[in-house]
Amino acid sequence: MAHFAQLYSNNTVANVIVVDNSILLDETGTEQESLGIAFLKQTFGADTTWVQTSYSGRIRGRYAGIGMVYEPVADVFMVPEPDLAL
Repeated sequence: MAHFAQLYSNNTVANVIVVDNSILLDETGTEQESLGIAFLKQTFGADTTWVQTSYSGRIRGRYAGIGMVYEPVADVFMVPEPDLAL
């Protein structure tokens, strides 16, 4: 099963859902993240943002959790820094 993180506009993880691996397979049988994203946008709306994640951490450094932040430059999920100004 493939896992995808839904992102808010500020790249914070809103939700993580499972997509059947067969959705990600192209005509040669190769897994393509873009096919999973297209499926999720069709299912949840074209205005949604999705990034694949994995339990093993082989994709984007670690498994995404709700409230984590996706850093697109480094292409990783990060635990947000606490706001020490409170």
